[in-house]
Amino acid sequence: MFIRLFSCSAAMLFSLSFSFAQTIKFPDPNFKRALIQKKVDANNDGEIDVSEAKKITKLYLEDTPFSSMEGIKQFSNLEEFGTYKNQVSSVDLQGMLSLKRLYLIGGGMETVNLKGCINLEHLSLIGNNLKTIDLSPFKKLTKLHLAYNQFSSLIIGNQPGLQEVDVSNNNIADFRISMCPRLSSLIISKNKIGQNLDLSKFPELKYFAADYNKLSSVNILGLSKLESFSCLYCNIKTLNLSGAEKLVNLNW
Repeated sequence: MFIRLFSCSAAMLFSLSFSFAQTIKFPDPNFKRALIQKKVDANNDGEIDVSEAKKITKLYLEDTPFSSMEGIKQFSNLEEFGTYKNQVSSVDLQGMLSLKRLYLIGGGMETVNLKGCINLEHLSLIGNNLKTIDLSPFKKLTKLHLAYNQFSSLIIGNQPGLQEVDVSNNNIADFRISMCPRLSSLIISKNKIGQNLDLSKFPELKYFAADYNKLSSVNILGLSKLESFSCLYCNIKTLNLSGAEKLVNLNW
């Protein structure tokens, strides 16, 4: 009986030790190398196991040549993640609930799966080839930067904490933004936006830039906190400044 119990206990211990030391498989060796260079491999065995990955809450991989980030979802406690100038065309971060700040910059990315990343506060996907994105699940967003992509239409709505939006340098013709009561900065320059914009529903707005668009009308009535307004090279003929008592930078 003692021998049997000892054998069972030994087997359980082996199973537990194996699970804690489970090695993560990374199809792209360059991605694995980039992670190891960031000292994620705490025991210096040349591998990254699940327990090591779970200890990481902040990770930046700057200017590295990997083309796949498969394996990143094993970093389940990651709160802040950034890459710069990689070669990833598709990114899957589905279910990464801990993510609060995400910066994927200048990688030529065409698709990104953010399903379930409902705790995102800062989202920056500047300098990619994105054409569509569904922002509706991200109710905690405070900063949104999507400049230098390939969007032709964009809907931003019901984001109660959103303060900063930069969607400049796209191909946006259809732009809709609503129910963002804390919005303080909106940059939509260098697009193809032609519809009339009503900004009066954003009482916290301080900075607005829409240069190089097809705008013919912008309503800024009553925006008492607005400090900067720029609509150079648009089609605006008249502008009512009533209530914009703090406006010091005006270009149109």
